[in-house]
Amino acid sequence: MNIIIFDQAEIERPLARSDPRATHLLDVLRRREGDTFDAGLIDGPRGKGTVVAIGAEALTLSFAWGAPPPPLDPITLIVGLPRPQTARKILQEATALGVAAMPFRRDGEKRGQLCAQHALSSDECAAS
Repeated sequence: MNIIIFDQAEIERPLARSDPRATHLLDVLRRREGDTFDAGLIDGPRGKGTVVAIGAEALTLSFAWGAPPPPLDPITLIVGLPRPQTARKILQEATALGVAAMPFRRDGEKRGQLCAQHALSSDECAAS
């Protein structure tokens, strides 16, 4: 999904053409004056942005925000200590799903070797 993220302070001023988001809007999404795009506020609602004007130095945008997102459910995912590559995949997918906490647990003698290779510190491995 191509959602362009903004900070609250940024929505009141033009978006500089040198900003990577402006480049993405114009070159990748190929938006022109009057076109809309998906937009979101950091820690805020999602909605639609409209390209009002394209100037030599900046884009003028307007926004129509939807309702704020509902709070995430307090989901905890308990994971046996996987191999590092698998751990990266689990972290990526669980984060996308909105998992609030994810403790990793050692589940046997052989896993001690994985702790040495893992992104987790040895203190974290020993505590689990």
